[in-house]
Amino acid sequence: MAEAVPPPQALDGYEGLIHGLFALSCHTNVDVRGSAVGAIDYSLTRFGWIVRHSIPRLLGAISLQDGDKRGAYGVPSCQELSSQVDAQGKRKRLAEVLKGVCSIAALSRTSKETLATENNRFALIKTFSTTQGLISILPAEEMQKMVHYFQGIFTQFRSKFYSLPRISERDQKIHQECLQFLLDALNADNSLPSQEKDSNPGGGGGNKTEEVIENPTEVNNGGIKTIKDTPPSSEKSLNWRNRLTLGWFLASLVDSGDLLLDDEQISTRIWATCFNLIVKEVGQPLQRVSLGLLGRLTTLSMMHRDFLHLSNSKQIVFQKQPEVVVSLLQQKFQEESFCRA
Repeated sequence: MAEAVPPPQALDGYEGLIHGLFALSCHTNVDVRGSAVGAIDYSLTRFGWIVRHSIPRLLGAISLQDGDKRGAYGVPSCQELSSQVDAQGKRKRLAEVLKGVCSIAALSRTSKETLATENNRFALIKTFSTTQGLISILPAEEMQKMVHYFQGIFTQFRSKFYSLPRISERDQKIHQECLQFLLDALNADNSLPSQEKDSNPGGGGGNKTEEVIENPTEVNNGGIKTIKDTPPSSEKSLNWRNRLTLGWFLASLVDSGDLLLDDEQISTRIWATCFNLIVKEVGQPLQRVSLGLLGRLTTLSMMHRDFLHLSNSKQIVFQKQPEVVVSLLQQKFQEESFCRA
Protein backbone atom coordinates (compact mmCIF):
# COMPACT_ATOMS: atom_id res chain seq x y z
CA MET A 1 0.00 0.00 0.00
CA ALA A 2 1.39 3.37 -1.00
CA GLU A 3 2.21 5.78 1.77
CA ALA A 4 -0.05 8.77 2.12
CA VAL A 5 1.49 11.99 0.86
CA PRO A 6 1.12 14.80 3.39
CA PRO A 7 -0.84 17.77 2.10
CA PRO A 8 1.18 20.87 1.18
CA GLN A 9 1.58 23.48 3.88
CA ALA A 10 0.28 26.99 3.38
CA LEU A 11 3.75 28.47 3.78
CA ASP A 12 5.03 26.22 0.99
CA GLY A 13 2.60 27.93 -1.34
CA TYR A 14 3.84 31.39 -0.36
CA GLU A 15 7.42 30.25 -0.79
CA GLY A 16 6.65 28.87 -4.24
CA LEU A 17 4.93 32.13 -5.17
CA ILE A 18 7.98 34.20 -4.23
CA HIS A 19 10.29 31.80 -6.06
CA GLY A 20 8.07 32.24 -9.09
CA LEU A 21 8.55 36.00 -8.76
CA PHE A 22 12.29 35.37 -8.60
CA ALA A 23 12.00 33.61 -11.95
CA LEU A 24 10.00 36.50 -13.44
CA SER A 25 12.62 38.98 -12.22
CA CYS A 26 15.05 37.21 -14.59
CA HIS A 27 12.66 37.51 -17.57
CA THR A 28 13.86 38.76 -20.94
CA ASN A 29 11.34 41.63 -20.90
CA VAL A 30 12.45 44.64 -18.88
CA ASP A 31 8.89 45.56 -17.85
CA VAL A 32 8.24 42.07 -16.53
CA ARG A 33 11.50 42.18 -14.56
CA GLY A 34 10.62 45.54 -13.02
CA SER A 35 7.11 44.48 -12.04
CA ALA A 36 8.39 41.22 -10.53
CA VAL A 37 11.03 43.00 -8.42
CA GLY A 38 8.37 45.40 -7.15
CA ALA A 39 6.11 42.47 -6.22
CA ILE A 40 9.01 40.75 -4.45
CA ASP A 41 9.76 43.88 -2.46
CA TYR A 42 6.16 44.06 -1.25
CA SER A 43 5.83 40.33 -0.55
CA LEU A 44 8.97 40.33 1.59
CA THR A 45 7.29 42.80 3.94
CA ARG A 46 4.96 39.91 4.84
CA PHE A 47 7.24 36.91 4.36
CA GLY A 48 10.73 38.31 4.80
CA TRP A 49 12.08 35.09 6.28
CA ILE A 50 11.89 33.46 2.85
CA VAL A 51 14.74 35.54 1.43
CA ARG A 52 17.04 34.47 4.29
CA HIS A 53 17.55 31.05 2.76
CA SER A 54 17.97 32.38 -0.78
CA ILE A 55 20.91 34.72 -0.10
CA PRO A 56 23.60 32.07 -0.83
CA ARG A 57 21.77 31.30 -4.08
CA LEU A 58 21.70 34.95 -5.15
CA LEU A 59 25.36 35.56 -4.30
CA GLY A 60 26.34 32.30 -6.00
CA ALA A 61 24.64 33.50 -9.18
CA ILE A 62 26.50 36.84 -9.13
CA SER A 63 29.86 35.12 -8.58
CA LEU A 64 29.11 32.46 -11.25
CA GLN A 65 29.34 29.65 -8.69
CA ASP A 66 25.93 28.08 -9.33
CA GLY A 67 26.60 25.46 -11.97
CA ASP A 68 24.65 22.78 -10.08
CA LYS A 69 21.76 25.03 -9.03
CA ARG A 70 19.92 25.65 -12.29
CA GLY A 71 16.34 26.64 -11.47
CA ALA A 72 16.89 26.61 -7.70
CA TYR A 73 14.75 29.35 -6.10
CA GLY A 74 13.53 30.13 -9.61
CA VAL A 75 16.88 31.56 -10.75
CA PRO A 76 18.65 30.23 -13.87
CA SER A 77 22.26 29.13 -13.59
CA CYS A 78 24.47 32.11 -14.38
CA GLN A 79 27.50 29.86 -14.65
CA GLU A 80 25.84 27.96 -17.49
CA LEU A 81 24.65 31.18 -19.13
CA SER A 82 28.21 32.55 -19.03
CA SER A 83 29.17 29.91 -21.61
CA GLN A 84 26.26 30.73 -23.93
CA VAL A 85 26.17 33.53 -26.49
CA ASP A 86 23.52 34.68 -28.93
CA ALA A 87 23.79 34.99 -32.71
CA GLN A 88 25.77 38.22 -32.29
CA GLY A 89 28.31 36.57 -29.99
CA LYS A 90 27.08 38.39 -26.88
CA ARG A 91 26.02 37.11 -23.47
CA LYS A 92 22.78 39.07 -23.52
CA ARG A 93 20.79 36.50 -21.56
CA LEU A 94 23.39 36.44 -18.78
CA ALA A 95 23.09 40.21 -18.43
CA GLU A 96 19.29 39.99 -18.17
CA VAL A 97 19.42 37.38 -15.42
CA LEU A 98 22.09 39.29 -13.50
CA LYS A 99 19.98 42.44 -13.56
CA GLY A 100 17.13 40.58 -11.89
CA VAL A 101 19.37 38.88 -9.34
CA CYS A 102 21.13 42.13 -8.44
CA SER A 103 17.79 43.93 -8.10
CA ILE A 104 16.65 41.33 -5.56
CA ALA A 105 19.98 41.45 -3.72
CA ALA A 106 19.72 45.25 -3.46
CA LEU A 107 16.31 45.19 -1.76
CA SER A 108 16.21 46.54 1.78
CA ARG A 109 15.00 43.26 3.28
CA THR A 110 17.68 41.27 1.47
CA SER A 111 20.42 43.59 2.72
CA LYS A 112 19.08 43.26 6.25
CA GLU A 113 19.31 39.48 6.10
CA THR A 114 22.78 39.66 4.51
CA LEU A 115 24.02 41.73 7.44
CA ALA A 116 22.51 39.35 9.99
CA THR A 117 25.28 36.71 9.97
CA GLU A 118 29.05 36.62 9.60
CA ASN A 119 28.71 33.91 6.97
CA ASN A 120 26.51 36.04 4.70
CA ARG A 121 28.82 39.03 5.14
CA PHE A 122 31.81 36.95 4.14
CA ALA A 123 29.96 35.57 1.11
CA LEU A 124 29.05 39.09 -0.02
CA ILE A 125 32.66 40.25 0.30
CA LYS A 126 33.91 37.33 -1.79
CA THR A 127 31.22 38.10 -4.36
CA PHE A 128 32.31 41.73 -4.67
CA SER A 129 35.88 40.61 -5.30
CA THR A 130 34.73 38.86 -8.51
CA THR A 131 32.63 41.61 -10.08
CA GLN A 132 35.33 42.89 -12.44
CA GLY A 133 35.77 39.50 -14.12
CA LEU A 134 32.01 39.22 -14.50
CA ILE A 135 31.62 42.69 -16.02
CA SER A 136 34.41 41.99 -18.51
CA ILE A 137 32.47 39.19 -20.21
CA LEU A 138 29.21 41.11 -20.62
CA PRO A 139 28.21 43.02 -23.77
CA ALA A 140 29.81 46.45 -23.95
CA GLU A 141 26.47 48.23 -23.66
CA GLU A 142 25.71 46.37 -20.42
CA MET A 143 28.98 46.98 -18.58
CA GLN A 144 28.19 50.37 -17.09
CA LYS A 145 24.66 49.23 -16.26
CA MET A 146 26.02 46.31 -14.22
CA VAL A 147 28.38 48.65 -12.38
CA HIS A 148 25.26 50.61 -11.37
CA TYR A 149 23.50 47.43 -10.19
CA PHE A 150 26.51 46.35 -8.11
CA GLN A 151 26.73 49.84 -6.65
CA GLY A 152 23.08 49.53 -5.61
CA ILE A 153 23.85 46.38 -3.60
CA PHE A 154 26.86 47.99 -1.95
CA THR A 155 24.96 51.20 -1.13
CA GLN A 156 22.23 49.26 0.66
CA PHE A 157 24.81 47.24 2.59
CA ARG A 158 26.79 50.34 3.57
CA SER A 159 23.72 52.31 4.68
CA LYS A 160 22.59 49.51 6.99
CA PHE A 161 26.01 48.36 8.20
CA TYR A 162 26.51 47.75 11.91
CA SER A 163 29.04 45.92 14.07
CA LEU A 164 27.93 42.34 14.66
CA PRO A 165 28.78 40.82 18.07
CA ARG A 166 30.68 37.55 17.74
CA ILE A 167 29.24 35.37 20.48
CA SER A 168 30.35 31.95 19.25
CA GLU A 169 33.64 30.41 18.18
CA ARG A 170 32.20 29.77 14.74
CA ASP A 171 31.38 33.46 14.25
CA GLN A 172 34.84 34.41 15.45
CA LYS A 173 36.46 31.94 13.06
CA ILE A 174 34.44 33.22 10.08
CA HIS A 175 35.31 36.81 11.01
CA GLN A 176 39.03 36.00 11.08
CA GLU A 177 38.78 34.15 7.77
CA CYS A 178 37.05 37.20 6.31
CA LEU A 179 39.85 39.51 7.48
CA GLN A 180 42.47 37.11 6.14
CA PHE A 181 40.69 37.05 2.78
CA LEU A 182 40.61 40.86 2.60
CA LEU A 183 44.28 41.16 3.57
CA ASP A 184 45.32 38.48 1.07
CA ALA A 185 43.34 40.13 -1.74
CA LEU A 186 44.67 43.63 -1.11
CA ASN A 187 48.28 42.52 -0.61
CA ALA A 188 48.25 40.15 -3.59
CA ASP A 189 46.90 42.86 -5.85
CA ASN A 190 49.55 45.29 -4.65
CA SER A 191 52.23 42.85 -5.82
CA LEU A 192 50.92 42.77 -9.40
CA PRO A 193 52.54 44.77 -12.18
CA SER A 194 50.84 48.09 -12.73
CA GLN A 195 49.89 47.23 -16.32
CA GLU A 196 47.64 44.44 -15.10
CA LYS A 197 45.49 46.87 -13.12
CA ASP A 198 42.79 49.19 -14.33
CA SER A 199 44.51 52.32 -15.58
CA ASN A 200 41.45 54.50 -15.06
CA PRO A 201 41.04 55.02 -11.28
CA GLY A 202 38.97 58.11 -11.86
CA GLY A 203 35.90 56.07 -12.73
CA GLY A 204 34.13 54.50 -15.63
CA GLY A 205 35.79 51.47 -16.98
CA GLY A 206 33.14 51.78 -19.67
CA ASN A 207 35.68 52.07 -22.47
CA LYS A 208 36.67 48.45 -22.20
CA THR A 209 35.60 46.17 -24.99
CA GLU A 210 33.82 42.94 -24.32
CA GLU A 211 35.42 39.57 -24.83
CA VAL A 212 35.30 38.39 -28.45
CA ILE A 213 33.81 34.94 -28.86
CA GLU A 214 35.29 32.80 -31.60
CA ASN A 215 34.82 29.23 -32.77
CA PRO A 216 31.54 28.30 -31.11
CA THR A 217 31.30 24.57 -30.63
CA GLU A 218 27.55 24.03 -30.60
CA VAL A 219 24.43 25.76 -31.94
CA ASN A 220 20.97 24.79 -30.74
CA ASN A 221 17.62 25.41 -32.41
CA GLY A 222 17.24 28.81 -30.81
CA GLY A 223 20.47 30.10 -32.26
CA ILE A 224 22.20 30.10 -28.89
CA LYS A 225 25.84 29.14 -29.12
CA THR A 226 27.57 27.19 -26.39
CA ILE A 227 31.28 27.84 -26.14
CA LYS A 228 33.97 25.81 -24.48
CA ASP A 229 35.98 28.83 -23.38
CA THR A 230 35.66 29.58 -19.70
CA PRO A 231 35.09 33.20 -18.65
CA PRO A 232 38.24 35.10 -17.71
CA SER A 233 39.20 34.77 -14.06
CA SER A 234 38.83 37.86 -11.89
CA GLU A 235 41.50 36.57 -9.53
CA LYS A 236 44.31 37.80 -11.81
CA SER A 237 43.73 41.41 -10.86
CA LEU A 238 41.29 43.61 -8.99
CA ASN A 239 40.46 46.89 -10.63
CA TRP A 240 40.38 50.15 -8.66
CA ARG A 241 36.69 49.78 -7.81
CA ASN A 242 37.20 46.29 -6.35
CA ARG A 243 40.15 47.45 -4.28
CA LEU A 244 38.24 50.48 -3.04
CA THR A 245 35.31 48.31 -1.97
CA LEU A 246 37.51 45.72 -0.26
CA GLY A 247 39.39 48.51 1.50
CA TRP A 248 36.09 49.86 2.83
CA PHE A 249 35.11 46.41 4.06
CA LEU A 250 38.44 46.05 5.86
CA ALA A 251 38.15 49.46 7.52
CA SER A 252 34.57 48.77 8.60
CA LEU A 253 35.01 45.22 9.88
CA VAL A 254 38.13 45.81 11.98
CA ASP A 255 37.40 46.35 15.67
CA SER A 256 39.34 46.46 18.91
CA GLY A 257 39.08 42.69 19.28
CA ASP A 258 41.06 42.18 16.09
CA LEU A 259 43.86 44.38 17.42
CA LEU A 260 43.86 43.16 21.00
CA LEU A 261 42.30 39.77 21.59
CA ASP A 262 42.71 37.75 18.40
CA ASP A 263 45.66 36.24 16.60
CA GLU A 264 48.50 38.79 16.73
CA GLN A 265 49.45 37.97 13.14
CA ILE A 266 46.17 39.53 12.01
CA SER A 267 46.96 42.72 13.89
CA THR A 268 50.41 42.87 12.33
CA ARG A 269 49.08 42.32 8.81
CA ILE A 270 46.33 44.92 9.22
CA TRP A 271 48.86 47.62 10.11
CA ALA A 272 51.26 46.52 7.35
CA THR A 273 48.48 46.46 4.76
CA CYS A 274 47.33 49.92 5.80
CA PHE A 275 50.82 51.38 5.34
CA ASN A 276 51.33 49.55 2.03
CA LEU A 277 48.04 50.85 0.63
CA ILE A 278 48.95 54.42 1.51
CA VAL A 279 52.39 54.14 -0.11
CA LYS A 280 51.63 52.00 -3.16
CA GLU A 281 48.07 52.81 -4.22
CA VAL A 282 47.54 55.37 -6.98
CA GLY A 283 44.38 57.44 -7.09
CA GLN A 284 42.67 59.68 -4.58
CA PRO A 285 39.70 57.39 -3.71
CA LEU A 286 42.02 54.51 -2.81
CA GLN A 287 44.33 56.67 -0.75
CA ARG A 288 41.39 58.17 1.11
CA VAL A 289 40.03 54.82 2.22
CA SER A 290 43.59 53.88 3.27
CA LEU A 291 43.82 57.03 5.39
CA GLY A 292 40.42 56.20 6.84
CA LEU A 293 41.73 52.77 7.82
CA LEU A 294 44.79 54.37 9.42
CA GLY A 295 42.57 56.70 11.42
CA ARG A 296 40.38 53.85 12.60
CA LEU A 297 43.34 51.71 13.63
CA THR A 298 44.88 54.63 15.51
CA THR A 299 41.63 55.38 17.31
CA LEU A 300 41.10 51.75 18.32
CA SER A 301 44.71 51.48 19.48
CA MET A 302 44.57 54.65 21.56
CA MET A 303 41.34 53.50 23.20
CA HIS A 304 43.00 50.25 24.30
CA ARG A 305 46.65 51.23 24.14
CA ASP A 306 47.66 49.40 27.33
CA PHE A 307 47.55 46.14 25.40
CA LEU A 308 49.82 47.00 22.48
CA HIS A 309 53.54 47.37 21.96
CA LEU A 310 56.13 47.06 19.24
CA SER A 311 58.63 44.22 19.57
CA ASN A 312 62.31 44.37 18.60
CA SER A 313 61.46 42.87 15.23
CA LYS A 314 59.04 45.75 14.58
CA GLN A 315 56.05 43.48 14.93
CA ILE A 316 53.01 44.60 16.88
CA VAL A 317 52.32 42.17 19.72
CA PHE A 318 50.34 42.18 22.93
CA GLN A 319 51.72 43.70 26.10
CA LYS A 320 51.21 46.75 28.29
CA GLN A 321 53.25 49.65 26.90
CA PRO A 322 51.21 52.76 26.03
CA GLU A 323 53.84 54.61 23.99
CA VAL A 324 54.28 52.06 21.26
CA VAL A 325 51.52 52.98 18.78
CA VAL A 326 52.61 56.60 18.96
CA SER A 327 56.23 55.62 18.33
CA LEU A 328 55.16 53.44 15.41
CA LEU A 329 53.35 56.35 13.78
CA GLN A 330 56.26 58.69 14.47
CA GLN A 331 58.59 56.22 12.79
CA LYS A 332 56.36 55.99 9.71
CA PHE A 333 56.02 59.75 9.36
CA GLN A 334 59.79 60.01 9.33
CA GLU A 335 60.02 57.79 6.24
CA GLU A 336 60.32 59.73 3.00
CA SER A 337 58.30 57.26 0.90
CA PHE A 338 55.41 57.35 3.36
CA CYS A 339 55.31 61.15 3.54
CA ARG A 340 55.54 61.54 -0.25
CA ALA A 341 52.55 59.23 -0.68
